[in-house]
Amino acid sequence: MNSLVTRLVGMVGWRVVAVLALTVGVLGMQSGRGTLAYFTDSKTNAGNTFTAGTLNIQSSALPGATFNWDTSATNPACGSLTNGSATPTAAQLAQRMTPGDFCIATLTVDPGANTNVDLYYHLRLLRSTASDSGGVNDLLNSALQIAVKDVTGAAATCTVANGQDPFFAGAAVAPTSIGSVITSGGASIANANAFSAQPANSFYDLVGRPNLDAGAGAATISGPPFDAVTYCVRVSWPLGTAGTGNTAEAGSNLYAFQLAAAQVANR
Repeated sequence: MNSLVTRLVGMVGWRVVAVLALTVGVLGMQSGRGTLAYFTDSKTNAGNTFTAGTLNIQSSALPGATFNWDTSATNPACGSLTNGSATPTAAQLAQRMTPGDFCIATLTVDPGANTNVDLYYHLRLLRSTASDSGGVNDLLNSALQIAVKDVTGAAATCTVANGQDPFFAGAAVAPTSIGSVITSGGASIANANAFSAQPANSFYDLVGRPNLDAGAGAATISGPPFDAVTYCVRVSWPLGTAGTGNTAEAGSNLYAFQLAAAQVANR
């Protein structure tokens, strides 16, 4: 080995050998990079937030406790089709419901301040009194009529004074016999949010589509702003209804309004 080095030195000179040795050393350090210093830099943004939308109809107002015919003699929600002004007398209100009587109420579908997505909504009337096989409850159910009118933007509209039939001309649901659309059945009001759980023929779809989707009759609220929609609803016992006089005496039916909403998919 020493003789080989001596020969190389003799051939190229000590300076060339030294340069070669230095070059090999530098290349060796480059392969590891462990002892060299490099300039580096990086950047991170402030973060990206993804927030889910909200659908909340709990601010909606369904007909309250006064939307029923009682014997308080002072119910402000009920009137008489037999009086020209529709204003009933205390004597009428102190007695049970008879042909010519009605009750009217405001129903508001309200997305409230928290909703921030487009939505479909659906309103249903549920009969929560089981059929009595053609007995007095069924006969009264057939005698009563339901009417629903969109009055969004109108002030002080759902009053007893507007309880007469002409007010409901062209309504979303013109005066319709409840018995013609709810023929039998009954369900617990505790199931008010379970539309699919209701027995057949125990309900009437008033506004919107039951599947909460697009198509004929769909009811929607879009925004922003997501504005409320207001309806007048009336349950009446019209005069002159054949076969519903004495036969419906002492009949009684319990109804509930059910409201559901769903986000408009892929809006």
